[in-house]
Amino acid sequence: MAVAIALVAGIVASTTFAVRESAQRRKAERARADLEKVVDFQARMISGIDPAGMGERLISDLRGRLEKAGPGGEPAGEPAGTRRPQLDRALAGVNGTDAALRILDEEILGRAARVIETEFAGEPLIEARLRLSLGTTYGDIGLYDRAGPHLDRSLELRRNELGDDDPDTLRSLRAVASNHLRAGRYEEAEAAFRAAVEGMSRVLGPEDAETLTARQSLGNVYRKQGRYDDAEALYLDVLQARRHTLGPEALQTLDTMQSLAMLYGETGRHSQAEPLLAEALEVRKRELSPDNPLTLLTIEQLAENQSNLGRLEEAEKLYLGLLEAQRRVRGSEHPDLIVTLNNLAKVYVDQGRLDDAVPAFTEALRIGRLKRGPDRLDNVMMMVNLASVQQRAGHLAEAERLYLDGLEAMNRTAGPDHPSTLLTRVNLGIVYFQEGRQREAAEAIRAAAENARAPVQVKLQAALFFRRYASPRDTAAAVRYASQAVEMTGRGEFPSLQALASALADDGRTGESRSVWEEIVAHPDAGPLQFNEYAWFLLTSAGGGPPEATTALEFALKAVEPPGDKNPDYLDTLALAYHRTGRDDKAVETIEHALAIIAPNDAARRGPFMKRLEEYRAATARGDL
Repeated sequence: MAVAIALVAGIVASTTFAVRESAQRRKAERARADLEKVVDFQARMISGIDPAGMGERLISDLRGRLEKAGPGGEPAGEPAGTRRPQLDRALAGVNGTDAALRILDEEILGRAARVIETEFAGEPLIEARLRLSLGTTYGDIGLYDRAGPHLDRSLELRRNELGDDDPDTLRSLRAVASNHLRAGRYEEAEAAFRAAVEGMSRVLGPEDAETLTARQSLGNVYRKQGRYDDAEALYLDVLQARRHTLGPEALQTLDTMQSLAMLYGETGRHSQAEPLLAEALEVRKRELSPDNPLTLLTIEQLAENQSNLGRLEEAEKLYLGLLEAQRRVRGSEHPDLIVTLNNLAKVYVDQGRLDDAVPAFTEALRIGRLKRGPDRLDNVMMMVNLASVQQRAGHLAEAERLYLDGLEAMNRTAGPDHPSTLLTRVNLGIVYFQEGRQREAAEAIRAAAENARAPVQVKLQAALFFRRYASPRDTAAAVRYASQAVEMTGRGEFPSLQALASALADDGRTGESRSVWEEIVAHPDAGPLQFNEYAWFLLTSAGGGPPEATTALEFALKAVEPPGDKNPDYLDTLALAYHRTGRDDKAVETIEHALAIIAPNDAARRGPFMKRLEEYRAATARGDL
């Protein structure tokens, strides 16, 4: 009996201990759950920060306070608007986004990092989770160097605690890879994404949603590296898998479609991009709403693609609808309107509707100055775009004023040696030329071209000016600038080589020019433009005798292979080649074809073609005699 009693007592004691242990475990689990909620809350608090919007609000608030306060801090009592120019000068060069980023880094995210170091040093997995969130937030606001150490530490902690193949470890590895991609460190990004894809495929499965996200990101790396075939293969595989596992209308599926469309756009395959963007837009409108930010972004991509396809009316319609939606959803002065107005203005320019382009550029510039300050570089570039439109419209005095204002602002912000500053100086020089101010034009363009930081575009513009427009012409300078452009591009770009060939011909160095042209047309990427220019050179600059005319005819025929047969200038070259080789009947036929393409009411364009048609008909008649 004593034994039985002892056993019962032992059972009671063990049961009591188990109950107490279970209660302590539940208490610990509740505490951990509470801590997890705190971590989630902190992660949400520091994610989704918008430094650009914060910076705009800082500048706007500062402007408002300065306008209301006088020199001593009391209300100024001045008429509304009289202090605006003074305020703009005071805030010139102040970048609100940079100010916001400094505050976020030093006062919010930096403090969060110090709390993580002190409060969670003994909780490696909690620390890893917070580091991941903090590093991601740093990356989202563009501070990639700040993001890196937190993401690396998150990966290190998870590897130590969970091992290489734990899904959370692989998520940290993917975040490290994404930060390398954002920072432009493509080799490091490729290696990390490859490891993440391999691990996720093994642990989660090759068609898991997270694995597919990592694979698409690896495709993005390839696209940034210019490895378009590798990127396209990955995008297509991911797209097929997402359609199969998630469905054709899932948001992730649409995201892959738009990445593939971007690749097609970057490689000039705009017709292949169009159906992808159109389908994505249709689904986003239906599943999200017509005014959802992702829907509006898709409209913007489709509008740009239509513009690249030359479908300017459709692009205009899309941009106008986008503007209406942006104004309705975000207000009439939201910064997103700046890009849309700027792109719409470019469509108007391509349509030759300069009177419509001017107010669009002007409104974009007004919003940019209001929201970003007068001296921000992209605002200054919009001013230069507006000057270019005024120049094309023949409003030279207004174009000169805008270029001069733009140069003054660029010298303050970007500096006198910045490539955009030098390009603007060249444009101003061209305005001087159009105004008949030859000496000032040559001085402005020469100064820009002689600058040590002058980009290729400046060298090419200078070569063209001194070869064709300067008075007196300076073909030696044209050859020098074109040669420099060729060196800067490693003899790998047609515009530089063509500029050098033309400059050499005008400088009387025909043999050297012909050698450059032969190098151009022998290139595997040479096309109708290069073939036509070479044929024209042979007919007009290289003597144009029977041997040259025969070779010219060969290349002129290559130039008018479809779609070159729709270009009147290519047909003009072919007609001259026929004429020089004694086939005037074909010359007449070809010029008539060219005239059928040119609009009947375009007298200025048709005039030279009509003159050559008469010449070839006369030659045909003489041949009949």
